[in-house]
Amino acid sequence: MPYAPAQSAHRILQGCWIRRLLCLFCVCSLLLSASSCSKDSPAGKLINYVLEGEPAQLDPQFASSYSARIVLMNCMEGLTRIDSQGQVIPGAAARWDVSSDQKTWTFYLRQDAYWVANDGSQVAPVTASDFVFGMQRAVDPATQSPIASELYPVEGAQDIHERGESVDTLGATALDDFTLEIRLSYPVSDLPRRISSGPWLPCNEEFFLSTGGSYGLEKDMLLYNGPFRMMQWEHDVSLRLKANSKYRGHNAVQPSGVLFQIIKDSDEVQKALTESDLDAAPVTSKQFESLEDKGFQEVFFEDTTWALCFNQDEEMWQNESIRKALGGSVERDLLYNTMPGHMSATYGLVLSSALAGDQSYRSAPLEASPLVLDKEARVLYSQGVSTLSSDEEISIDVLCPDDMDIQLAMGFMQQSWQKNIGVYVNLVPLSESELARRIQNGNYQVALCALRGDDDQAISILKLFESDNDKNPVQLKSSQYDALLSTARQKGGTDVASLQACEEYLLEHAVVVPIYAQKRIFAMAENVSGILFHPFDKGVDFIGAGKLD
Repeated sequence: MPYAPAQSAHRILQGCWIRRLLCLFCVCSLLLSASSCSKDSPAGKLINYVLEGEPAQLDPQFASSYSARIVLMNCMEGLTRIDSQGQVIPGAAARWDVSSDQKTWTFYLRQDAYWVANDGSQVAPVTASDFVFGMQRAVDPATQSPIASELYPVEGAQDIHERGESVDTLGATALDDFTLEIRLSYPVSDLPRRISSGPWLPCNEEFFLSTGGSYGLEKDMLLYNGPFRMMQWEHDVSLRLKANSKYRGHNAVQPSGVLFQIIKDSDEVQKALTESDLDAAPVTSKQFESLEDKGFQEVFFEDTTWALCFNQDEEMWQNESIRKALGGSVERDLLYNTMPGHMSATYGLVLSSALAGDQSYRSAPLEASPLVLDKEARVLYSQGVSTLSSDEEISIDVLCPDDMDIQLAMGFMQQSWQKNIGVYVNLVPLSESELARRIQNGNYQVALCALRGDDDQAISILKLFESDNDKNPVQLKSSQYDALLSTARQKGGTDVASLQACEEYLLEHAVVVPIYAQKRIFAMAENVSGILFHPFDKGVDFIGAGKLD
């Protein structure tokens, strides 16, 4: 060591104390600085969000509820992710390529992705076989997955699910531990966008078999490969996620965790937002008006068409003349004068913002209904009724949401029918969840239905009306429509003319009568940022969420 000149004991002692005091000062400064940075930085905070219902289970190959999709979006990771600009970015797959006919896709997985248990312990690497097994489970008839049809573009998927073919015939192969090949029955140009969630998510076969039929029912009955892991699940109360320290994805995880509070009453949600018990939540347009005064930010998108739907499981609504009479006699001006703030007038089933591949589906919104009556509505209705097999007195119930503004508008619709075709209908207001349940079960005659596709592609809402779609809201069974849809599908869902032929069929035959396009609104506290709200019920992504104290 370098030579130091001799110093007096006093000066040495004095120097030591000065150095100690300087060190202590530096340490305190660093601690205060770190504390200040932590306080002023949006990262590392707990984000509070609402679920409008308890997820019945969190099996990715089965979960169809919005609440379950939100949780799974944050606990699990598919081959791809969607960023804040709506662009596809790497997920479990670092990169991918596609054949010239867009029917064979090859995904190259990251080799630093791991499954972790709910306690954070590392279990196993995420492999291509996990994705193959997940897809096979989803289309296996024994699983009874309500979302299996999302995989129908994959070679063999529909035959396996509907006709019991072996799951080994599915067009998904693990070429090696980290290379996955997916073969399609027809071209799907936007496949990377579709596979970020739902039944495309991976499933570790060994762990799944070890759960003995309880997969996804409790926090320790799942493995996690996403940005978060579940550390607590108090049923019907809350779910708590913690940042997954083993996650090495495209973007770093910003929050320390997410607390999902289960609150079913919308008024209670608004109260929790006002009292800072929630950082963000879906709200109505009226609720946001009061929240805006308190500094809340608005996030919104249009992803839903509200339309009159006629249940064709019943003889009366199989009659096109009766459907046309009701659909064509609605005096829309009266409805639109009392339109709720989050609704806009629409004549089309497919939203104006929809795409056909990478191009716009419409050059301009429809300005009038394509439904044209060749006779007076009253005459059409009478002719239709005269062909019914039963001569019992007709009673018509029309289901609608229990929103007061919509009920007022439906009252005008009720008056239109009484005036123009001499028919009185009974309005039955229901909560949106009960309304959706009644429609899904086919327990209705006529209803104002919320129609929403899987994504922003026009074909996603049009395929709802395919004869064998178990989500078909009107129970339509039409070989003519199926043929039109098949043509659009064979063209990859990117040919505008073939897609518009499908929509025109539905509108001209009064299968559905579009009334409103709905804007969905989310309120976010002014000190919160980075929460990514996905349209079409895909979920809410918290990987980049932050909050200032």
